[in-house]
Amino acid sequence: MDWIVLKTLEKDRTRRYETANGLAEDIRRHLSDEPVLAAKPSFSYQLAKLYYRHKPTFAAVAGIAIALVIGTVVSTAQAISAQNARDSEAHQKVLAEEKRKEAEEAKATADDQRQQAEQNELEARRLLYAADMRDVGRALDDEEFGQAKRLMQRQASQKNLQGWEWRHLWLKTQGGRRQQLSMFHDGNGHSLSFSPDGKWFADGSVSVGGQDALCVWNLESGQRLNSAPEVKYGRVRLAFSPVSNLLAYNSQDTSEGKVTRMHLWNADTQESVASFTLQGTCEGLAFSSDGKVLILANQLPDDASCIVQWDIEQKKTINTVQAPGMNVFFSRWESFAIDRQARTAIYAAQDFVQTVDLRTGELLKKLPADGNINGVAISPDGRIAVVASAIQHDFTRGPVLWDLSTGQKLSTLLGHVDSVSEIVFWPDGKTIATASLDQSIRLWDISDPRSPGMIRILRGHESWVTQLALAPDQKTLISSGGGDLFIWNLNQDGVVPDELEIKDVTGSGFAFSQDGEILVTIEGTQVVRRKGPAYQEQETLFQIEEPARQRSKAFSPDARFLAIGSSDGFVTLWDVPNRQSVRRKVGEKRVRIIHVKNDGVVAIEAERSDGFRVKQFEFHDLRHSKILSSTTLYHGMHAFAAYSPDENVFVRTNGSSDLGALIHDRQRNRDEILNTE
Repeated sequence: MDWIVLKTLEKDRTRRYETANGLAEDIRRHLSDEPVLAAKPSFSYQLAKLYYRHKPTFAAVAGIAIALVIGTVVSTAQAISAQNARDSEAHQKVLAEEKRKEAEEAKATADDQRQQAEQNELEARRLLYAADMRDVGRALDDEEFGQAKRLMQRQASQKNLQGWEWRHLWLKTQGGRRQQLSMFHDGNGHSLSFSPDGKWFADGSVSVGGQDALCVWNLESGQRLNSAPEVKYGRVRLAFSPVSNLLAYNSQDTSEGKVTRMHLWNADTQESVASFTLQGTCEGLAFSSDGKVLILANQLPDDASCIVQWDIEQKKTINTVQAPGMNVFFSRWESFAIDRQARTAIYAAQDFVQTVDLRTGELLKKLPADGNINGVAISPDGRIAVVASAIQHDFTRGPVLWDLSTGQKLSTLLGHVDSVSEIVFWPDGKTIATASLDQSIRLWDISDPRSPGMIRILRGHESWVTQLALAPDQKTLISSGGGDLFIWNLNQDGVVPDELEIKDVTGSGFAFSQDGEILVTIEGTQVVRRKGPAYQEQETLFQIEEPARQRSKAFSPDARFLAIGSSDGFVTLWDVPNRQSVRRKVGEKRVRIIHVKNDGVVAIEAERSDGFRVKQFEFHDLRHSKILSSTTLYHGMHAFAAYSPDENVFVRTNGSSDLGALIHDRQRNRDEILNTE
């Protein structure tokens, strides 16, 4: 009823009853308990009224609300943007981390590949080094000195691979001490000669391409004499007079065919003394002991041959001896020789060697030859001849010594593995030198020609050695071949020996320093340090216990440490350079030294008291009294042990093939038994 009254009194006409009937009808509905049209003003109506009454307030509130909404929207947008940025940054970090991991993995893979490549390269270098060292040994065994030296030169830069074998083979490829002269021709000299005062040396060869085939050297200065005669064609044979510095040599002129001119030239005045013409070719020449007669082996144009004796003072031929059968085609080098008194000559034929009396022209002994003849020589007293036939890689053949009075074979000089091209006698007739195509020179003692002995081997040539000449002092030898000309000092202290003999040294009783300059040896009860040429300089460092008490011993690879195991369970570790030692008990019974590392750590094998087959394998730091690792092995006797190059992995095998091997990984401190059945 209140709502009907209020609707009747409403100020707004549109909200009042339109007619009295509308009012009466609403009252009837009220009385009949029916819903009436009059109602409480709606919220929107009230709000509208409130708005009209308070417009400024509503405007301010609306502005604030709008500002708040806009602020909220902007803040929300910014928050969303920031969140998106954070999410993007986190995503980028995740991507970057993934990229970093991928990069690290790629780097690790690259490092592994690089390390593998380095290991492969190192292994390849090791294999090549080992192969070359093996081939060096074979080349030396086969007398292929040049090949051995070239292989050593190829491995000279591999310092980290070189061990004792390098030093050993290096010494073997050094040969004797020598001086090398420069060559102006092919170096395969066909004739060498010293002047009697030892000042001058002449070298004759075959002219190649117009090069000078005659060289004269001043041995005091080691320089070639530029004012010496020039020979531009043919093969030069030459010899110095035994009493003066008069040089005899031959030359050929292509325009004259088979005509040879013989020349006499004074090395002191460097002037020509005389010359004469010789029909055919000169295949050898020599002076008589008084220097008055020049003896020539003459191959005539009609293939006949003779020996011409030419008087130096009278400058004319005084005697000619026929030399039937002389055939230099079958003799590659020296095919003619005479004795000191110029009484007997010897020359090579196709399949024999003929001796002839130069005074009467009588043909004396004919010596058989085993194949083509490379060189002949006759002793100064004319009693012994040496004949060298062509051989190739045959240890059962060599130069043969003959007794010229009986024509009997005395002995054979065995040692060269290829043909001997030159033989030189010492003035006393008791020593000879032989040059060979096997790249070596050998000195022989023929005091007893029936039982000759080799004195020394000279190595240095990298190709054939074809000619020799002995200086008047009998201490200097010159050799030619393969483009090289060497001067050898034959004093005992001037030749590096091929082998160093040290007594009372066992297999594990020596070690080389890393640079190879020092050799440390155990000689009986003495530890000796050796150095210098061929390790001849020696110094005793300290004394150790008797060999009978040395159960085992071993050096570290760099020769700094020496460990000695005894039968009573003790190990003594020596610091070799400082000569200091420590002694520790490491076992109950016998101790075997397996290995000594460069840092002084010792790998040992100690017997246990509870059985022969029970072994204790341990790594000891003796200086600090520490056991680094220990493994009990129920295996038999130790047979072999080795470290990896980085000394991180150690392998020890056993005396029986079915007992396996111990592998010790030092980095992981882990032992593993490998079954090798």
